[in-house]
Amino acid sequence: MLYSAMLRKIVIFVALTIAPLAVRAANPIFGDFQNQFRADITWQVDHYAAAVRNFVIGYAQPNTFFRLPGRRSIHLGYMAGTTHWWAIEPTDPNARGKKIEKRCQHRSISTAMAGFMQDLVFLSAYNFYLGAGIGPYVKDHRRDFVQTNLIIGERAFLGYRFERFNVELIASHFSNGHLSLLNRGINSVGLGVTWNF
Repeated sequence: MLYSAMLRKIVIFVALTIAPLAVRAANPIFGDFQNQFRADITWQVDHYAAAVRNFVIGYAQPNTFFRLPGRRSIHLGYMAGTTHWWAIEPTDPNARGKKIEKRCQHRSISTAMAGFMQDLVFLSAYNFYLGAGIGPYVKDHRRDFVQTNLIIGERAFLGYRFERFNVELIASHFSNGHLSLLNRGINSVGLGVTWNF
């Protein structure tokens, strides 16, 4: 929760204070190219997640949003690993409010996701670019982290564009905005590689 609130504040701060500095001549993510394939691997940083990795592949095209250079993309993702968290349960269901028992639950998880993302670049110089994105995703029926199938993805990224390849550092958050009781969210950091053509 603290991580997702902090990520939202960072994205809003970057959007409101650095947006006027964006380079508008050419899209700093694509250069002279109009298409992009990407592959990401991220690791979850939540206290209840142990050895959970997210794998994402996607296709993107350049666009603009209120004159800011951007990237619209479609993603397919898969999350796999082991989670653990403390479950607090009454030792006697009839003894309301009395003794409780804390126990650690371990669970193997795998979840598939698909969605769209709109990224915006707020600052770019010397082939480096800094930006953030948001978009809707649909996940499969499993309820390990979030109870709803519809979730919102948010991410911040710092990238460097070579001629045909880009490398990006990524921080992302997926949740349903507390539309359901179970909303632990998925917070991760990692690395993305793109191919421009």
